[in-house]
Amino acid sequence: MYWLSADSNSRGTAKSRLSYCQRSCSEVRTGFQKLLAETDFRKQAFGWPAIREATDPLEKLVFVAYFVDEAEWLEDPRRAL
Repeated sequence: MYWLSADSNSRGTAKSRLSYCQRSCSEVRTGFQKLLAETDFRKQAFGWPAIREATDPLEKLVFVAYFVDEAEWLEDPRRAL
């Protein structure tokens, strides 16, 4: 369900890296908790024809989280946006 995400807002220009890390962690946690509370994952899964045939698509449900370390973050050209 790649269309569902819990991303943080951009860093902004005046924020320190530590401040951004703290804020973005909070934003992602809040967004993920909202997804869990408000999303009908079974309904989302049954939108895919191949999954409609499964007995319970939630048995195979996984969440993927992406993390970067400081070096990767500094090399990411998108962080300047």
